[in-house]
Amino acid sequence: MTQTSPQPQVNAADSAVPPGAAPLDRALSPDVPWWRLLERYHWFVFVVAALGWLFDCLDQQLFILTRPSAMRELLPAGTPPDALKQYAVYATFFFLTGWATGGLFFGVLGDRVGRAKTMLVTILMYSICTGLPCRWIRPALRPWWRCIRHAAA
Repeated sequence: MTQTSPQPQVNAADSAVPPGAAPLDRALSPDVPWWRLLERYHWFVFVVAALGWLFDCLDQQLFILTRPSAMRELLPAGTPPDALKQYAVYATFFFLTGWATGGLFFGVLGDRVGRAKTMLVTILMYSICTGLPCRWIRPALRPWWRCIRHAAA
C-alpha cells in the first residue's frame, strides 16, 4: 500500500497574483507585450515616479547651471578663476555628499518609521536649512548647511 502525499490547498489570499491582474498564462505568453498587461493604476504610478525623478534631477541640473555665476557672486570680487573653480568643486562635493547620505539615512528611516513621517521630517529639514543660512549662519558654515539641506532632498 503506497501513500500519496496530499496536494497542498492554495488559498486565494496567499496567491502571488493580485485580484484583477492578468491571468498567469496570458502574462507568460510571448505573444503579449509586457506593457499590454499594465492597468491604468500601474501607468499612474509609473508617471508619478517618473515625474518625481525628473524634478529631483532638475534640482541637480539647476545647481550645475547656476554654479559658475553663484561662485562669482558669493566670493569676493577679484577672486582668481582657479579659486572660483576650486570652490565650485567644494560646493559640488557638499551637494553630492548630502544627497547620497540623505538617500541612505532617510531611506532606512522611511522603512522603519514610515514614509509619511519621514517625508515630513525631510521637508522641515530642507525648509530650515534653506532659509536659516541666509542671515544667521556664518558664511564659512553655509556649505555644511547645504549638505544637510541636500541630505533632506
